Amino acid sequence: MSNRIKLGLIGVQKWGRQVGRQMAASDIVDLAWVYDLDAGAAAKAGGEWNAKVAGSLDELLASDVLGVVIVTPNHTHLDLGLRAASAGKHPMIIKPITNTIAEGRQLIEGCRKAGVFCASNHPARKSPISRYVKESLDAGAFGRLILVSNVTGHNGGMGKQPTDWRAQRKCAPGGPLIQLVVHTFDTWQYWFGPIVEIQATGGHRATPGDNDDYFAGQARFEGGLIGNFATQYAAPGVGFHVIYGTERTLVAEGGAPFEQRVVRSDRPAGPGVERIELELEPYDGIRRDVEEFATDIQAGRQPHASGEDGLRALACVHAAIRSNEGGGAWVKVADVLAGK
Repeated sequence: MSNRIKLGLIGVQKWGRQVGRQMAASDIVDLAWVYDLDAGAAAKAGGEWNAKVAGSLDELLASDVLGVVIVTPNHTHLDLGLRAASAGKHPMIIKPITNTIAEGRQLIEGCRKAGVFCASNHPARKSPISRYVKESLDAGAFGRLILVSNVTGHNGGMGKQPTDWRAQRKCAPGGPLIQLVVHTFDTWQYWFGPIVEIQATGGHRATPGDNDDYFAGQARFEGGLIGNFATQYAAPGVGFHVIYGTERTLVAEGGAPFEQRVVRSDRPAGPGVERIELELEPYDGIRRDVEEFATDIQAGRQPHASGEDGLRALACVHAAIRSNEGGGAWVKVADVLAGK
């Protein structure tokens, strides 16, 4: 389709392949160019997705794409994002936006000066269950919120070499915090509003390299709501969200999400509870993310998940790391954002 919005993809391996497949399958996005340091991987991806293959980053950035999706190691995000901005291309950065708050601010400011916006790639907030939760919360369907909880993790860390960037603290500080729970922090703040402080403990138990491979902690939101989180990078995966409210409790895990809803009754025994299976639209969060990025560029509006959103999620990650280093004390997210 000639009216599709042209984007480029930087990084076509591993998670980049997942992103590329969704971009290529879109009726809104035209995956026009791909680039990867591995020329063979780029050539294979370009052939599979009918995209032009750039022989260099400069060639891609000199093309007619309006924006680029950057799916590369964390410590490369700042340089690639700034180079895209300097070429007049809007960058969407796969989480995290950068490894540090200072780098994140530098990237956002560089995009502002170049007249482009910086988008954060947090597809978890774009999923059907996430949007359902947001709509339900806005409608007051949960009643008074009591507690939220998230567990996420998998054993991907066990297959890494000590030299892999994910296995090194300097390249991926916090391990599963910055790779996995950063999604939770972003989605939670989309649902419940700003996180104001975090308490956490974690460390290293099994994975190769020197990076942490587990964390557990709490986040406190404005208004006092508490969210419990736990994550790990060494054991077979399981993950779920639970939102406890006075009117209903929602559980989203590997299978179909469901709610335990309060059923009002005049019986002396009080209210009963009914289990409701949720039927939601089957739409991929990655595809929605890149399609909204493309249409935001076309419309000249700020992205649904902005660079500032990515920075706030990253600040929560660093608050948890700082809490762990300080013996589990509560750390204010505002202090992390302010560089204190």
